[in-house]
Amino acid sequence: MGGIVRKRIDELARGRFSCAEPMMAFSTDRVELQVLEGRTCQGEFEMKSENSLPLRGRVYSSNSRMECLTPQFEGESVRIKYEFHSEGLMEGDIQKGDFFIVLNQAEYNLSFVVTIVKLYADTSMGPVRNLKDFTALAQENWEEAKKIFYSSCFKNILGEKAGNKSLLYQGLSKGRPSDLNMEEFFLACHLKEQAVCTCDTNEASYYEVSEDLKYQVHLTRNTWGYLEFTVKSDCAFLQPEKAKITTQDFVGSLCIVNYYIVPEKMHPGKNFAVLSLESVSQRIEVKICASRKPQGISTGGEHREIKEIYVKLIKLYTDYRLKKIVTGKWAKASIALLDELGEKLPEESWYGLMKAQVFFLNGQRQETEWILNEFKREWKDKNSPQWGYYLYICTLMEREEVYVDKLTMEIEKIFVKHRENPILFFCLLFMEREYSKDDFRKLKSLEGRVREGYKSPLLYAESFCLMRNDPLLFGRMGEFELEVLNWGRKQNLISRDIARQILKIFPERMGYKHTVFLLLKDCYDVLGDDGALTAVCSYLIKNQKYGKAYFPWYEKGVLEKLRMTGLYEAYLLSMDLRSVMEVPKIILMYFKYNSQLDYRRKSVLYVNLIANREKKPEEFEPYRQSMEVFAYEQMELSHMDDNLAVIYNEVIREGVHSPKLAEVLSNVMFVHKLTCLDPRALRVIVSDSALKEVQVIPLTGGTAYFNLYSNEYSIFIEDGRGNRYNGSISYQLEKLMYPGKYLRDCMALAPQELSYILYYFSSRRAVRYFEEKDLDYFRLAMGSKEVSDSYHAWLGAKMIRLLHTMGNTGEINRCLEKIDYGKLPREDRECITDTLISHKMFDQAYKLMVVYGSESCPLPGWGECVSHQIREMKFGENEALLKFAAELFFQDVKDSVIIEYLARYYEGSTKNMEAVWRQARELRLETGALEERILVQMLYTTEFLDSCSEIYESYEAAGDKKIKRAYLNYFSYTNFINDMVPPAHLFTKLMQQMKKEGELPMVCELALLRRLAEGGTRGSDEEEILESILQKYVYQGISFAFYGNLSPHMKMKYQLFDKYFLEYKSIPGKKVQMRYKSRENQDIYVTEEMAEMYEGIYVKEFILFFGESIQYYISEKQDGEMVVTQSGTISGEKHGSFMEEGRYGRLNELFYLREQGSTKGLAQQMQHYRNLLEKTEEMFTIL
Repeated sequence: MGGIVRKRIDELARGRFSCAEPMMAFSTDRVELQVLEGRTCQGEFEMKSENSLPLRGRVYSSNSRMECLTPQFEGESVRIKYEFHSEGLMEGDIQKGDFFIVLNQAEYNLSFVVTIVKLYADTSMGPVRNLKDFTALAQENWEEAKKIFYSSCFKNILGEKAGNKSLLYQGLSKGRPSDLNMEEFFLACHLKEQAVCTCDTNEASYYEVSEDLKYQVHLTRNTWGYLEFTVKSDCAFLQPEKAKITTQDFVGSLCIVNYYIVPEKMHPGKNFAVLSLESVSQRIEVKICASRKPQGISTGGEHREIKEIYVKLIKLYTDYRLKKIVTGKWAKASIALLDELGEKLPEESWYGLMKAQVFFLNGQRQETEWILNEFKREWKDKNSPQWGYYLYICTLMEREEVYVDKLTMEIEKIFVKHRENPILFFCLLFMEREYSKDDFRKLKSLEGRVREGYKSPLLYAESFCLMRNDPLLFGRMGEFELEVLNWGRKQNLISRDIARQILKIFPERMGYKHTVFLLLKDCYDVLGDDGALTAVCSYLIKNQKYGKAYFPWYEKGVLEKLRMTGLYEAYLLSMDLRSVMEVPKIILMYFKYNSQLDYRRKSVLYVNLIANREKKPEEFEPYRQSMEVFAYEQMELSHMDDNLAVIYNEVIREGVHSPKLAEVLSNVMFVHKLTCLDPRALRVIVSDSALKEVQVIPLTGGTAYFNLYSNEYSIFIEDGRGNRYNGSISYQLEKLMYPGKYLRDCMALAPQELSYILYYFSSRRAVRYFEEKDLDYFRLAMGSKEVSDSYHAWLGAKMIRLLHTMGNTGEINRCLEKIDYGKLPREDRECITDTLISHKMFDQAYKLMVVYGSESCPLPGWGECVSHQIREMKFGENEALLKFAAELFFQDVKDSVIIEYLARYYEGSTKNMEAVWRQARELRLETGALEERILVQMLYTTEFLDSCSEIYESYEAAGDKKIKRAYLNYFSYTNFINDMVPPAHLFTKLMQQMKKEGELPMVCELALLRRLAEGGTRGSDEEEILESILQKYVYQGISFAFYGNLSPHMKMKYQLFDKYFLEYKSIPGKKVQMRYKSRENQDIYVTEEMAEMYEGIYVKEFILFFGESIQYYISEKQDGEMVVTQSGTISGEKHGSFMEEGRYGRLNELFYLREQGSTKGLAQQMQHYRNLLEKTEEMFTIL
């Protein structure tokens, strides 16, 4: 604003005055803001000139947080932009202040109020400020709540002391964005109950379905929230309409789940399927039974019955072939089944031929002949499989060799055309001469048939019969042999001979198949000797099959003292890791000197030793040292499981006494075990408030191990799709070791281990003051990059408090560099600031105040800090420092350094600057610069204080001449033009200047002239100055109404006694006219322009005699037309004096005597006037 103000001062000093004052209006009566915590907020207000005069000036703020972005302005309409800084303030804080507007010929205050708020989402239900509001919104509008959940403002809803809820939210929000995450949050915070559904039915039946039909089940949910069900069917004929249903599919609490029954996907008879609906928390099953409409002869039920008869027939035949039942019993049962089939399928020819064969085998030839004769008469197709079967039965009836050979050839021809027919294959199997004489070839033929894909039990039965009769027929363990033998195993047909042959030919290497294992197991069950046991154990070991299922075999091997490579290792590898049992001594001895076990199996061995220590101490003691070495190795590798935990606890049972043990123990002391058996669980996400990074641990066998150092943590189970669960998927968490018991010893022996320190501090979160012995722990934790920022900040605050207690000033500064103050609550920032000031660490404290504001510092300390900073900067001007100093001053902190600083640089409202000036004067400080700023601002704004003259008196001696002249000119002007009461010393100062310089600016001379003219008794100096000024302006033809107040002497001397001056004030430069009646002709008005004597003062001079009056009208130009603005009458009876000498006085006396009716006196005075006139004409001649 300097240029604008200086221009104003220059004009005043040169005697140029602007009479026009802008009329200003604000766009608001008060600025009210809501600012987010830690943010800056910009805004603006508008100032308008209501009389089209430009506004020029400057804006100041009384609050250091409120910054004017456009401090200077000029124009008829201006927008003042501002910015509020809320760093360090918290929700609910209120900041108040004023904008001081210093304006040309005015000064205004505009107050502001700033309320600090958090960033809350504005929703259809209003602002969401807490979890209660958020829950209500989610219940009403889930999608809107979801947007807020994944927005940056949600953390404000949690609040400053959210603790575990904050960790919970961080973990869920960083997973794959989904509705399930928000549902998990509600459940984990206990804001709602688990949403589950009930189904209106759990089974349904649909019979004789002929076309695709749509059906439905109804789900009813118990509460609001997000639901997601996967809909599946385990059978093709049942097809869900949707693979997934969610909350969106519910109308209110009801959801309709549609599905289709597709008959073409059904088989004859009843079809069964399950419609499953599975969510995170429940599984709903609807059992469906359906059948399609019958087609052809048999119904669905008949088809099933026919199939069942087939199965019975095959079972009967295999039992007969394996000699489990006698021929008569087999024949009787088979005939009955075949008759039943004949009734159901009377047109089927196979059943009759089968009966013929059964009759023949049962010795009923007559019945056989009847059937064959009837078939021969009726059957015409001699190339069909049925005809081939007929020929086969004929060979059974007639065994003549030529006849049999002939029919065999015919059957072979038919078989070539119908190779798929199993009956023809069996016929030839028993008819071919080569097969009857060579069982090996017969077995190979059966093998070929099986390899072609025919898997009939009849083939397996026939093959097994051959093998049973002669075990040497199978000399290898091929795929076919395994299938046949496995079929025999299922039938409990493994004999001792077959078992021996199996063991004899069993290969050295064979890939693992469970059926092979079961076959070997049956061999052992049959033989029960070491050879069979060796075969089983060897097979398992070579295929590395370890585990609880195989442990009994290894246990038998050990107990039977088998000598096998890898048996002892297999024994331990297969033990239940969670079991505690006595280990055979041979195992212990073996592994004492020779062990290739991995650490998990070794741990099992040691755990079992520990478990049996009381019973067999002689076995435990030799292993103590090796167990301790093992424990050290595993702790160093950070290995941990249940068994290792037992070993570690055993090793430290008597206490921790060595630095090495304390060091390695830190790797495992805080490990927790999580067990989750849910099949969806893939990994575990752990968020610990003490650590910067989250831990991601895969679930192996439903188990995960991880460290926890504090009580503030959140655990999430993550599935394969990235969904995270905190409550919906249950898990068990257990602590494997108990650090509290050993923590003190461990910290003493290994003070450099971060894990101990984190646990130590986390268990002491509520402690306000720490001890000197904790300082090294603080140093280590503060130097770690693994610690989270918020935890660093908390530690830093505690550390600084400890250093303060210890008086360790040097280290406080280094600690400050590692703290993120934005992570600290206000009370901790205040504590740190107070600590810094108490240690005279003003530079650091001031840096905090610049960033986070002065609210965190008590007034006395704040003042001391600012005072120090001023001295450090050697009183150099600094905007932020000046604002702090001003705030302190107006909060009654009267520090001499601060006051001196303000006296040098402070600019604000005139009233505030005066307050600083008074305090500076009391302290006898240099105030010249401040006085100049006050005087200049008052002259610019025309807002003057009562102390104005006092300030000028102080400034005058060494002040700027131009400013002093402007001051005198201004007050002379306002006094002379506007009749304002001037400062008491004005005319004294003008007299002094007049005496010193002999002249003054015109306005000063006129003001002084009027004052002297109206002042009554005057001294000789005053009389001399009055006459010099009066003479100057009378000779210039400049006259004013106050000339009438001059003494008669002065009037007479300067021919003013016969003058009347009519004075009119208006705007300078106006056209002003006066209309009045002529003295010669009272009916005529004379119009004349009034002369502008000075700055809007217009004067008309008249000579009036006693009793004479003049009526007048004064007009000035407005909007292009002359408008009467004043009128009146002036009369001579109120002017002049009868004691005045000269023609004017004599004539006035004559008028007066005539008015009084004094004829005698009038005649005498007229004669006297005539004589004087004649004498004058004689004495003076007109040149």
